Amino acid sequence: MTRSVLVLVLGLVACKSDSAKAKEGSANVITSRVLEDVTFSLPDGWTTSYEEDTDTRQFASSDGKAVRLERADERYVASPDAFMRHLEPRFKGKLMTIERRKNVSSGFAVVLAIFASAKDSEPVRATFVVRELGSAWYSCWSEGTDDEAAQDQVIALCRSVRL
Repeated sequence: MTRSVLVLVLGLVACKSDSAKAKEGSANVITSRVLEDVTFSLPDGWTTSYEEDTDTRQFASSDGKAVRLERADERYVASPDAFMRHLEPRFKGKLMTIERRKNVSSGFAVVLAIFASAKDSEPVRATFVVRELGSAWYSCWSEGTDDEAAQDQVIALCRSVRL
């Protein structure tokens, strides 16, 4: 065997060994539980629960309104417009437009009007608050926030979240 072939074979063996170690290490996923310990101002009559598997928090009102707090993909948090484009697959086949936008500390709030079709005159509204908390971005949102009072309540709850 020539010297260059021997070096090539040894190099391939070393690469294979390193990739096997990387695969072994990738099976040990460490799940962050940041949202388990957040603090917030819960409106009267509301409850909260924490989902350990997904590190998400749910807030629920006595009249059935639900608000979800979850991590946001930081590739899409630059603006309300970028975030809306990121949400398009969630509302597949529906027309979305921004009705309200507001700057909040370390992020923004946006109310989306979601139309079933171009002929639809009564959209469903969803309110999102996207903020940086610590070193990560979070989305706090609720669907079915059709009046400004409900939107403002969701925004206030989401703005109250602290690490």
